Amino acid sequence: MNFPLRLDDPQGFQGLRRLLAESDFSEEGVCRRREIPSIYDFRTLREREGDGEESPRPDSPPVDALDLLVHLFMDGEGVPRETLEGVLDRDGWRPLETLGLITAHPVREAEVAATALLYPTAGLHIASDLNEDAPGASPDGGRLRPDSVYPAITDAAREFMADLPREGAGDRVLDLCAGTGVAALACASSAEHVWAVDITERCTRFAEFNARLNGIENATALEGDLYLPVAGQTFHRIVAHPPYVPSGSDEYIFRDGGEDGEQIFRRIVEGLPDHLLPGGLFYARCMATDRRDAPLEDRLRSLLGQASSEFHIFVVPSRVMDPARYILGALQGGRMGPEEADRRLTRLQEGGVEAFVHGTILIQRRAEPGTVATVRRRRGGELNRVHLDWLRRWTARSVETDLDQWLMEQRPSLRDGAQVEVIHRVVGGQPQAESLRVQASEPFPTAIALPPQAANFLPLFDGERTSREVHALAAERGWIPEGTTEGEWAGLLRSLVGGGVLCLDEEIEKLDPVVD
Repeated sequence: MNFPLRLDDPQGFQGLRRLLAESDFSEEGVCRRREIPSIYDFRTLREREGDGEESPRPDSPPVDALDLLVHLFMDGEGVPRETLEGVLDRDGWRPLETLGLITAHPVREAEVAATALLYPTAGLHIASDLNEDAPGASPDGGRLRPDSVYPAITDAAREFMADLPREGAGDRVLDLCAGTGVAALACASSAEHVWAVDITERCTRFAEFNARLNGIENATALEGDLYLPVAGQTFHRIVAHPPYVPSGSDEYIFRDGGEDGEQIFRRIVEGLPDHLLPGGLFYARCMATDRRDAPLEDRLRSLLGQASSEFHIFVVPSRVMDPARYILGALQGGRMGPEEADRRLTRLQEGGVEAFVHGTILIQRRAEPGTVATVRRRRGGELNRVHLDWLRRWTARSVETDLDQWLMEQRPSLRDGAQVEVIHRVVGGQPQAESLRVQASEPFPTAIALPPQAANFLPLFDGERTSREVHALAAERGWIPEGTTEGEWAGLLRSLVGGGVLCLDEEIEKLDPVVD
């Protein structure tokens, strides 16, 4: 394996950390310099040229350290050695050389070029392999290798890191299919120890480099097939961003997930009973399938085997795709030919695949024996990991036997942005309210049918009155059927709270947007 970077230079890592800090090579600094809203919106000079942007390349060489670092390690452009040594002092450029991050340009003798991508993300600095539009010093012209370490600032990485549970990770965190190790390293500050496991030696080396680059000492990078390197160990949290692209080959290890895309993900779920501690949480961002015989959430429970009664299961799709449409998109995008498309679609149909489900999957092991839930909720456009945390906590609370009495003591309020739609029908020349539907688009799109009289009592949920007080007022004013019991009222509350229409007073602050 031709690994370009060095792991045995503590002084080099110290010097590099100092250079990155002093040059403001941070997410905020890069975004400000390139005038982009997020590091995930970064586009190389080559990408911008390919899109036809006018004069995207700078007319002059980099004038400061930030410009130079972005030019070298994010754009993947060569830099004259004279410029490198003019912009940076020896203490600045020397660590780049001793750590193997730069070398002589393979074509232009007077220039240096990067041997890896290096960029800020998730509050860290992460290195990964050069890619096709940033060849730098790559001897093969930037073509992806089968074991390439994929960048952590792609759209897929954005989605994975956005939902990654950060807080309350427990003492032990395992990151499977770790790639750069970015997820494990992002969790390291709230864990006693984190493990980053990947099947390729190259990923393991990059994850170790990234841990040392960020000065993270409670991280271990291991090479091996899923749980094998940690056989016999258990964890409070397990996270995974596995390869999930349906593929008839294993051309790219970071991408290809077998014919249905689930080849690796299924094995990860099957291993949870042996490796996830009671009270522990599993999180994955991937694509899996609904089948003719069972939707994804039921299939996940089956994969857990005899221990399935110990786990809550949550499936939150971002998008659901018909297999024929997915294959058509691959055909139109030139990712496969007509014969391959026909063969792949036939195999998916024979396997009973009805839909590809792309999104977030959470599996929570109960701390103690009890009732478990299987939940599938559509994703709202503003959903973030705080909402996912609320969904888990609410679901765990909703299966407890004392839920009704607890709900009656809460002080719910209508969620801002919820819509109430009343349908009237003209009877005898007069419009009469016939039905009512209350809807919430965030964080989980939902629509709940209620009797039209609900328009009268819904405003009573103001965050000041308890549910019991609202029930008493609604009964007194004749807005609910006579004799409606507190148990029946609590049943309505379960639907409205679970659907996101009502907020509980203790949850309002926790549902504020996440700011990373």
